[in-house]
Amino acid sequence: MAKLLKYNSKSEIYMRKQKFCSVENCNIKYHARGYCKKHYQQWLIHGKIPKPKAKRLCSVKNCGQVHVSNNYCAKHYHQVKNHGKILEDKPKICIVDGCIREYVAKGYCTQHYYQIRKYGKTKIKPLKICAVEGCTNKHRAKGYCAEHYWKVKRSGEIEKKAPNLPVLVPDLQTIPTILAKEVKLKSCKVDNCNNKYYAKGYCRAHYQQIKKYGEIKSIIVKRCKVQNCNRKYRAKGYCNKHYIELRRYGIIQAKEKD
Repeated sequence: MAKLLKYNSKSEIYMRKQKFCSVENCNIKYHARGYCKKHYQQWLIHGKIPKPKAKRLCSVKNCGQVHVSNNYCAKHYHQVKNHGKILEDKPKICIVDGCIREYVAKGYCTQHYYQIRKYGKTKIKPLKICAVEGCTNKHRAKGYCAEHYWKVKRSGEIEKKAPNLPVLVPDLQTIPTILAKEVKLKSCKVDNCNNKYYAKGYCRAHYQQIKKYGEIKSIIVKRCKVQNCNRKYRAKGYCNKHYIELRRYGIIQAKEKD
């Protein structure tokens, strides 16, 4: 008895049952007499399977597209049909000197095509740079680049960078005195406010008050009314801890402030 073949999956069993065309390099499903439907029709008409013809290509130079009609591919055939001649390939980039934008219409990019339609010619705008000395960044607004514009808007002035000076190595005897000096950092100019400087001499909180109200408003921090409790107020005069205690038990064991 013939040995039974074992297959790993149902797909393998299905592929074994399938028959394909006997013509070389043809993987089309079997139809009749060992051929697919296409080659079976050829066998019926010609009595044999004709050799495959080499693909005809478009007659236009440097065009490798497949022939469609009148020795042309589909693209060039429609050009001859509609315009009576083969049109030159459109440039991929704008034809204006120094412009590398993608072609859109009539050889121009979107910007230059709009200028041609509106003014009848292309306008070359000079490249503006930042007005700050030594800065070559692109102009953003009011004569400044983006970096210096935001500095002016925030602090009202542009901080000048210190010149690059040679690094001096101090003597061993002077190191303790140098370490003893306090480094003064910029801080808010409002009294009793030690927050870090943000803009126009103020910290972020006071700067927002100046911007919104035009003056500094004293912020009164509410505290819990329970005696000896300095936690921040949450609701009904109590901090979070005592408020939860009040909601849960209905009373607060600690005494309230007078």
